[in-house]
Amino acid sequence: MKEFAFKINGAEYKCAVEEIEAGKTKVTVNGKVYEVETEAPKAAPVAAKPVAVAAPAPKPVDPNYVQPAYDIMIGKSSGSEQYGILGESINGHRKIAIDLSETNTISLFGVQGGGKSYTIGTVTE
Repeated sequence: MKEFAFKINGAEYKCAVEEIEAGKTKVTVNGKVYEVETEAPKAAPVAAKPVAVAAPAPKPVDPNYVQPAYDIMIGKSSGSEQYGILGESINGHRKIAIDLSETNTISLFGVQGGGKSYTIGTVTE
């Protein structure tokens, strides 16, 4: 049995919850017994248990792979873990790469028929 004391608008109430059965509860308020209809308690939600997931198998490394070298990096002032070779400078002596591991914005200007669309298509691929 649980007992409670309340004060409502200055009036004191002593309550006792005596019996709890399916749908009915016996409550005594200031010595007077009441039978109160109650709802069955709702079950607490059950949290999903974490499931162990195996890491994907590492991709085989090609022993003959050679990382391409570059002279100029576009989009980053230091080295990059992921980059693509765009081509060479006009004189053909310097390889140009673009950083692919961070967000970059490219502005391409040129005359009509100068290959702007072709260049953007190549960078996008």
